[in-house]
Amino acid sequence: MSHMVIYRGTDGKPAYHEVEDIHDAVQYVEQLRNDQGVEHATIHRMEQVNFEYRPYFRVELRSGPASSSAVAPLRPLSLLHPPPPRLQHLPSRPHRPLLRPRTCPLRLRRPHGGRNRSAGRVGPVVE
Repeated sequence: MSHMVIYRGTDGKPAYHEVEDIHDAVQYVEQLRNDQGVEHATIHRMEQVNFEYRPYFRVELRSGPASSSAVAPLRPLSLLHPPPPRLQHLPSRPHRPLLRPRTCPLRLRRPHGGRNRSAGRVGPVVE
């Protein structure tokens, strides 16, 4: 498996050196330190990553005056659905509750004709 030595050269630019095994990488780092004074180098293991190309289709709309014979010019999809506008800071005003309180109290159920139909339950009267 191959390895890559990555370091900054004496001119400050990044440099790369590929070797076939780890022992060669270590020797190269020693040579960098002893001969060129490079103190910071890293060794990376290289392995191939498999991938494949797949075709895909992208549809773009054209902008401008539309006629029956002309096709509209292309327009990026991001323009079709622009991001929502950023909220601006509104001038401060007194807080108003969203719901108004009830002006009349709820009527409660009472037993009818001496019999307790509500069986001890009390709740609002639905009219």
